[in-house]
Amino acid sequence: MIVRKAQMCCVTTSEYMRKCALGKRVEAKFDVHAILELRQINQNLGLLRDAMRERPDFGAFDEEIFRLLATECIRAMQRLI
Repeated sequence: MIVRKAQMCCVTTSEYMRKCALGKRVEAKFDVHAILELRQINQNLGLLRDAMRERPDFGAFDEEIFRLLATECIRAMQRLI
């Protein structure tokens, strides 16, 4: 958990712990809420991939086609930024 918080603040783990020990404020360098939402999207893509692999009614699962779809989703999100 400490490592993740340090990464969110774009500092090393030791720098994060030093600032916390000294009572200094450690600020995130980016929108934490946006990062959490992107992680959720990533998890959902993984769940979708697993569901498509397991369900025979989807037909044969093609990794390359799924990769292309995921890439297009990422590009669409980048255009929104």
